[in-house]
Amino acid sequence: MTTRLRPHINARNLLLAALLLAWALFLRPQALGGSAAFILVRGDSMLPTFNNGDLLLVYPQASYSVGDIVAYRLPASEVGAGHLVVHRISATSPDGFELQGDNNPVADPWTARPADVAGRVFLRIPAVGMVLAFLLQPVLAGGLASAGVVMLILARATRTTASRPPKARRVPVAEQGARATRLGS
Repeated sequence: MTTRLRPHINARNLLLAALLLAWALFLRPQALGGSAAFILVRGDSMLPTFNNGDLLLVYPQASYSVGDIVAYRLPASEVGAGHLVVHRISATSPDGFELQGDNNPVADPWTARPADVAGRVFLRIPAVGMVLAFLLQPVLAGGLASAGVVMLILARATRTTASRPPKARRVPVAEQGARATRLGS
C-alpha cells in the first residue's frame, strides 16, 4: 500500500528547508560558525555614511583596500577590547590597516591587523537597528517572553478542555435507590 503525501505539506517543507539552508550559508553569524556579522551602528563617527540605529551586514573578504568600510575588533589593550568598530580604511602598512571614521578629524590611534578585521560592510538597512535595540531591551524582552509563555499555557488549557468529552453527572447512591423504587412501583 502506498501513501500519498499532501502536496501543500511537501511544498511548505521544501520552502522551510530552502530558507534554513540559505540562512546557514549566507546569514549565520560568526559566533555560530558562519561568515556573517550583524552590527548595530551606535555613535556618529561614520556620519553621513551610516546613521545611529542602522543595521549593517558584514562579510569577511580575502583582501581589503583603502576606501573599504570594515568592521574590526578593538585591541586587547584598549577600553572595550573585542568590540566591533566600523570605520573606513584610510591607509595600509605592513603592520595592518589605518582606520578612520568618516566624521572623525583624525585616524584611530591603533593599527588593525588583518586578523582583527571581521569583514567589509556588505549591506546597510537604515533604522532597523533602532527597532531591534528597542525589542532587545531586557525589560521588554522579558515581558514579551512572559506573554508568550502565558499564551502557550492558555492555548494548551483551552485545547485540552475542548478535546475532553463532557463528564457524566454522578447520581448519589441514595437517589439511585429512590429512582428504582419509583420506576418499579
